[in-house]
Amino acid sequence: MFNRRLLTAGLLFFMALLALPSANGHSALVLSNPTNDQVLEAFPSEMSLTFNEELISIEGESINTLNLEGADGSNYDLLAPTVVGAVLSAKADSAEYPVGTYLLSYRVVSADG
Repeated sequence: MFNRRLLTAGLLFFMALLALPSANGHSALVLSNPTNDQVLEAFPSEMSLTFNEELISIEGESINTLNLEGADGSNYDLLAPTVVGAVLSAKADSAEYPVGTYLLSYRVVSADG
């Protein structure tokens, strides 16, 4: 009898957890420039990502970042990123960027943390 009550209580607790609404409060990428899989004639002077909500900035902290990686795994420097509302952007430095495929990755913090 005790095991049945414990099992029933456990199942009710689990079902209550499933019924709770999930928290989907993360920023979502809505636009990028250049776009995904875009073929360019020349390396862009600036790259930008637009999110569905405003990003936050903390003076003196690098909480929103952009990283550029080549297909061979090499990392390429970008100038310090800037945040304006929901847009994170960075300019290419004056280095030479070889012809090839690049991956632009990011880390952002919005008002929801």
